[in-house]
Amino acid sequence: MNRNNRMLNGYWEGLMAECYRNGDWETLDELLSATTKEGEWADTKYVPPLKEYLENGKVSVTLAILILNSIFFTGEPLPDNLLCQLDFRAPFLHLVCLTTRLMNDARTFTNERDRGDLASCIQCYKGEHPECTEEEGLSYLFYFNQDSLIEPSSEFLKPRRVPKCYRKLIFDTARASQLFYKNKNGFGMSA
Repeated sequence: MNRNNRMLNGYWEGLMAECYRNGDWETLDELLSATTKEGEWADTKYVPPLKEYLENGKVSVTLAILILNSIFFTGEPLPDNLLCQLDFRAPFLHLVCLTTRLMNDARTFTNERDRGDLASCIQCYKGEHPECTEEEGLSYLFYFNQDSLIEPSSEFLKPRRVPKCYRKLIFDTARASQLFYKNKNGFGMSA
């Protein structure tokens, strides 16, 4: 087994042990609950209020899980007590996941709507503002995203117990998600 695999196995074992000791299975549970909730919304054709959708969407976008996997390959050891802090409740990661959800919805909502999925930021906003058009909902979404991007910058610059290399990874992921969704869904279908 090479050094990276040993490191990765050690991190996972440490993470699981620390999370088990602290009773912190919430990250996985939140992800499963979020995707289940979106499935229920789709089945019942329910369009939730925007705030409820965003609280769920920042988890279901699964970016936190992707970032956690990337952390293992930064080359610097991260103590278990800090690793368990990098979950959905961490303000910095929360903001990154939120901006990713906003951009994902901005670029995929028409295709998803055409497939019958009703819950998206734009549809939820329109549900609360029935007089708005899709274009106005999309404009609001972009404005909200621009406003939301300011906070990760200040969170990145604040002194933290979490080493800078991990904060940089999270911050750069926010920047990358903006690029992936700049004109279309950079992960799959075009919007």
